[in-house]
Amino acid sequence: MPEKNEYKIVEIEGRKFYEKSFSKVFAVSDYGREVIAAENVSREANLPINFDLTPGVQYVMLKGFLNNKLIPGTAEPAKDSYGDIPTGSNVYDIERLRSNPVALVNHENDAAGIAGNFIYLQETAQGLQFKEILRPLDEIFDEDTKDAVSAWGKGWGKAYSIGGRWLYDMENSQPENNTYILVKAILHEASHVAIGADKWALSTVPDTADSSQGKGAPSLTPEEAAEKFLETRETKYLDMARSQSEGK
Repeated sequence: MPEKNEYKIVEIEGRKFYEKSFSKVFAVSDYGREVIAAENVSREANLPINFDLTPGVQYVMLKGFLNNKLIPGTAEPAKDSYGDIPTGSNVYDIERLRSNPVALVNHENDAAGIAGNFIYLQETAQGLQFKEILRPLDEIFDEDTKDAVSAWGKGWGKAYSIGGRWLYDMENSQPENNTYILVKAILHEASHVAIGADKWALSTVPDTADSSQGKGAPSLTPEEAAEKFLETRETKYLDMARSQSEGK
């Protein structure tokens, strides 16, 4: 269960919201993979295609919903494991992601870590629909990225972690019951990740003790921190394990 008070209160254009700024991890719903000829990619897109497509080459396209407003196959509002219920017809602000629609591997802000490009992003009654073209393996020279793209291209993973700002209706949200009415999601980037279980697996949350410090990691035992390092390869967990072990 998420810790309480992991939000702050912000005011935007005279209106107050709860805000959580972290990377949310999701298993994609209605997930699909298909092979598509270079000549047909533009027919699937609603975003500009600024990358080179080689005529005659077959590309892997991933598609589905990055986030759901409704439980798939129903008209019932969807509440995710974070307690968020996306509500409204204009929830997702995708302008920043649209302007640079790269899909990363594990949030690595490195050109070598680009797995592909989103070619389609659209808010529907169901949620945030996407289509992504993966980079061809023979054009990837970073071994970790090549391994990740190969795994995704063959269907071994389908979780994304979405970084951004998440704004909630203060009047109707109930933090004490882990219920947050999400009215605006300002999306910064989306990454391929291995595990879509819960937010502690691959993401960080605001440090409510001092919001000026930005994002902070949850308190973990040395054993838990070591496990997180093995899962994510994020060095902050290794440092946490070492420092806590030395403090014992």
